[in-house]
Amino acid sequence: MKINQKIKTILPLAAAMGTLALSAGSTNAALWTPSHMTTDMWFDADDASTITDSAGSVSQWGDKSGNGNHLTQGDGALQPTTGANTIGGLNVITATSDWMNATRGAGKYTGEKVAVFEVVTTDSGDASLEVIDSGWTSHDYNHVGHAMFDYAGTTGYRQSAKSVFTPPASGTPYVFSSVYDGADHTSYANGTAGTTVASTGNFSWDQLWMNARVNNQTPSISGAHKYGEIIVLVDGVTDSERETIEGYLAWKWGLEDSLDAGHTYKNAAPTVVPEPTTTALLGLGGLALILRRRK
Repeated sequence: MKINQKIKTILPLAAAMGTLALSAGSTNAALWTPSHMTTDMWFDADDASTITDSAGSVSQWGDKSGNGNHLTQGDGALQPTTGANTIGGLNVITATSDWMNATRGAGKYTGEKVAVFEVVTTDSGDASLEVIDSGWTSHDYNHVGHAMFDYAGTTGYRQSAKSVFTPPASGTPYVFSSVYDGADHTSYANGTAGTTVASTGNFSWDQLWMNARVNNQTPSISGAHKYGEIIVLVDGVTDSERETIEGYLAWKWGLEDSLDAGHTYKNAAPTVVPEPTTTALLGLGGLALILRRRK
């Protein structure tokens, strides 16, 4: 029997094996999550296993990125709370006159790109949110005017080089995105871009502060906020990746109706196609073995 005849004989069997193998596993696309990309920090208030609290007062909010960059607050008088409020029916961390911070286990980040995504509600105070702090007297990253990070030095990412956007009304949850791409800074509310402002140079920070302004390691409260999820990336994001993260957050937290009308994920959450099952791979291996034996 010639090889092409062998293939004609075996292909129907292989097709059947493949069909059975695929049906044995799930061929439905799974919902995309940040676990499908590399994150520097990832905090999820809906994941109770990441929250350490005593009677609702949170001493640690665990980092799901795997990097161990946990948000902590050892002072009971300054600890935010959990279990009292929700966004889209999911638990949030509520901070009023409270704050937390995380120190990067990897040390100072000195690259050119940073992106932060959040599900948040501003109840009072400044509509911008976190601070990333270098610990230098004059080189803190402050969240003045919705910049998310401001470099207060004379070079690099600098104060006044910031994107301005229009946040929703006080008390309204939304998806906030802040992207420094190495050349510009742009902030987004529910996928709608604010201004794009040139902002270049290298960052040099090692701490994330939640719900605080920081000047030389000294925090001051930035207002009252409810935090659902915070995602920090340091390798930059494409527009497609940004929209994927925004879509994930919006659909998870019940905010999809608020997404910009032209957003890629306005009508459906982002998904991923699962890898072939072990059974399917074994089926292909079996086909190769049969062909070899029939030569």
